[in-house]
Amino acid sequence: MRKIKYLSMILFLSLVSCKNPVTVNNLVTLHLGEGKINNLNTLVLTYDEFMNLDKYPLLEGKRFCSYYYDALLTSIYYKTDKVPTKSIDLYARYIDDNSFLYEENIDSETNEKYITITGIDPNKYIDESLTIPECIEYIPISKIATNGLSNLNIDRLELEGIEEIEIDAFNNSKISYLRISDNIQNIENGAFRNIKYLYNVDIEDNPYYSATNNLIMRKIDGKKREIIGFYNEYWNSMFTEQYLNSVEIVGIAPYSFSNIYSVEDIEAVKGEDGKPAKDEEGNIIYKNVPDGFSLYVPSTLTYISERAFENCQVYRFNKTTKEETPIQLGAYFFRRLKEVKDYAFNNSCITLLKYETKIEDNVVVPLGEGVEKFGKGAFQNTDFEKITLPKSLKVIDDDCFKGCSKLKEIFYEGTKEEYDNLIIGSGNEVLKEAKVYYFSVESVENGWYYYDGENHNKVPSPVLHKSL
Repeated sequence: MRKIKYLSMILFLSLVSCKNPVTVNNLVTLHLGEGKINNLNTLVLTYDEFMNLDKYPLLEGKRFCSYYYDALLTSIYYKTDKVPTKSIDLYARYIDDNSFLYEENIDSETNEKYITITGIDPNKYIDESLTIPECIEYIPISKIATNGLSNLNIDRLELEGIEEIEIDAFNNSKISYLRISDNIQNIENGAFRNIKYLYNVDIEDNPYYSATNNLIMRKIDGKKREIIGFYNEYWNSMFTEQYLNSVEIVGIAPYSFSNIYSVEDIEAVKGEDGKPAKDEEGNIIYKNVPDGFSLYVPSTLTYISERAFENCQVYRFNKTTKEETPIQLGAYFFRRLKEVKDYAFNNSCITLLKYETKIEDNVVVPLGEGVEKFGKGAFQNTDFEKITLPKSLKVIDDDCFKGCSKLKEIFYEGTKEEYDNLIIGSGNEVLKEAKVYYFSVESVENGWYYYDGENHNKVPSPVLHKSL
C-alpha cells in the first residue's frame, strides 16, 4: 500500500536540530466550505496546532476526504510535504456519503490502514459521473475489489489514487470514460472483462501500464507490451500502423477479449448498368455486406495466454437500429506466434484458422515456422469447419478440439509423415475423423497445393503477409 501517511494520522510533528526542538509558528488557514469544526467554517491555526488537530470537519450527507492546497482541489496535502516556510491556506474536500461501499484494511507489511471499494450503495443515486477520491478521512483508497464497481451505468469514472484493480472490478458496467491515476501498480488479468461501452481510457504517465488505441497494456520491458484489455469493442480502430511501429505487442493476457463489434458494413446496390441504384428520391440504395470477420493479431505476437478469447463473440453492430448480429470469426496468425495456451479460444465464435504465408517468385508458399503448441482446450467448443496447421506445430494438448463437431477438413503444411509424428492428446477424436490434406511442392498454377494421400488435391486460398 501507499507508503505516504495522510495528514490526519499525524498527532505531533517535531523538528530536531541538534538536541533542541524547533517550533514552526507559520499560520495554517483551514477553509472548510460548508463543513465545520467546533461550529466554525474557517480555522486559523499555528502549524503546531494544526499538526496536533485531532478533528476533521463535519458536513451532513458528506464525508471528509483530505485537505488540498488549492480551492479547485487539484493538489492534495501530504504529510511528507516540506514544512511551510510561510503561512498557507488549505481547503477541505468532501464526497457524497455512502455513494459507494467500502471496508478498511490493514497492510500486513506496513501496518498502515487502507480502503477497498467493495460495491455501490443500491439506495444511492449516482449521476452521470463518479469520482473515487484518494482517501476518506485521511485513509487512502487503494483497491477496487472484484465486482466493486459492477453494474454502473455512468458516463465518467475517475479513480484518483487506486493502486490495485481486481478481476471483474467493473463487471457488467456501462462506462464511457475511465481515468486511472499514475498510482496504479497492479491490474489483475480480467479486470476489464464484461465492461461495456467504454470508449476512452486515460492512464496517467505510469511505469507499469498504458492505454491507447483501444488497448490497455502491461509494460514488460522497453517497447514490449502485453494486452490485458480491449476497451473499445469496435475492432475497426484497434491497431494502427503508427502505433505498432512504436511498441512491440508480444502477448495477450487472460480474459482480454469478451465481445468484439464490427460496425455494420454497407455497399451500394448496383443496377443493370453497373452503376449505383437509386430510390425514387434519387438517394443511392445500400445493402449490408455479407457476414464475415477477420481477426489479424499483431505480427509481433509470441503467445496467446489461457482464456484470452474465451467465450468471445463477434457481432456486427448497426448504429442506426442498435441491432447486434452474431457473425463468424476468421483468425489469422503470424509466424512469431509460438504458443496458443489453455482454453485460449474456448467457446468462442472462431470458425476458420489460417497461418501467414509469403510470396516468393510470384509463388504463394507457407512459411514453415510459427506456433509450436496448442494448449489444453485451446479451441474447445468452437465452430471450426476447416483449419490450417503449420509445419512448426509439435503438440496438440488434451481436449484442444473437443466439441468441434463441424470440423471436416485439415490442411497441414507438412508431409504425412510429419503429421503422423504430431503429439496429439486425448479428447481430440475429431481430428481423426476429419479429412487431412498434406502439403505438396509440386508445381500447379499458384505454386503449391494440398493432397490427401490419394491424389485428391486442394489448392488453398493464400493468406496475405499482413502485419497489423
